[in-house]
Amino acid sequence: MSTPLAQQEAGSSPSEAPSRAHVDEPAVPNSRLLIEAADVSVQYAVKRPAFWTLRRDTLHALRSVSVALRRGEVLGIVGESGSGKSTLGRVLAGIERPHGGSVRFAPHCHVQTIYQDASSALNPFMTVRASLLEGLKARRRSALTYRGAVLDNEQALLGCVGLDEELATRKPHALSGGQKQRVAIARALAAAPDALIADEPISALDVSIQAHIINLLGDISEHLGIAVAFIAHDLGVVRHLCERTIVLYLGQIVEEGPTADLFARPAHPYTRALIAAAPSVNQARPVSAPPTPDGTPPASLELPTPVGVPMGCAYRGRCPAADPQRCLRDAPELKAQDRGSPSVNPETVQAYRCHYTPGEQSERAARSSGVAS
Repeated sequence: MSTPLAQQEAGSSPSEAPSRAHVDEPAVPNSRLLIEAADVSVQYAVKRPAFWTLRRDTLHALRSVSVALRRGEVLGIVGESGSGKSTLGRVLAGIERPHGGSVRFAPHCHVQTIYQDASSALNPFMTVRASLLEGLKARRRSALTYRGAVLDNEQALLGCVGLDEELATRKPHALSGGQKQRVAIARALAAAPDALIADEPISALDVSIQAHIINLLGDISEHLGIAVAFIAHDLGVVRHLCERTIVLYLGQIVEEGPTADLFARPAHPYTRALIAAAPSVNQARPVSAPPTPDGTPPASLELPTPVGVPMGCAYRGRCPAADPQRCLRDAPELKAQDRGSPSVNPETVQAYRCHYTPGEQSERAARSSGVAS
């Protein structure tokens, strides 16, 4: 029996597998929209040592994050460790319930997750064939067709991800890291998903294998129309693979928009610092990010923490354009590039979270640098 719509409200309890959407409101009006997270917040209770006791604190993994995943697109999610990338991926997959906001799914939307460590995702006692058959049993609609082959058996699935049929009798310990990740992708495709949440699927692989997995995910999205949320640290990979990118910092989106525009004209100081820190074979010399008001690099030894997030702008301690009073007092809103109004179309419009325009940021950074010198 089919369900007409899908929504996960904060605090609601799951009634079936997390990868399935639960429905109790009208479907999302946009036919391309698969998953829509609105003002999602996630917190965890943590304990920290304080003198002779343990102090209870709240870790703010996500803070009022709104994200839309559309059919056939590859969405990049980037940010340093602790920024909330994996938490957002679990929310989009339906694995984790938000404490605030809501997550809506298109009717009959099915989501699968590809994890960073394929060794822990595959049952060590099951052969490749058994794992793929398990995925086929979870399929709730007709099988996908890839380059003329219907993905309804283990042979077709292995061929889709570039593996030989003879590997079907092996167990995970007899496979290389790249082969295990390909099997994990094949098992996800066996369930005929509408969307894939790829949580750093290449970070544990050799560089020579990473390119094959990246091209495979891009090819799958293009030919099967599957949406992919690609979580990564490697900005070069995101620039090559993703159509749209969001940048997270301490659980908040600080910039989002089309990938080409975001990399060509980054509007937030944190995005510029990330791009400057990423190595590139085309760079004639290393690019250095502008200094902070006290003359130290923005990404120095200061490590961000989502525990006890300060008032105002969370990035002000590392920002070269920060105003000591305004940025401490007021939290900036996410607004469209070169406009003062909020972004209404994140699919095509670049938006950033800062009180100042990119031009004003450059002027303030230059003045701060002059004062520091």
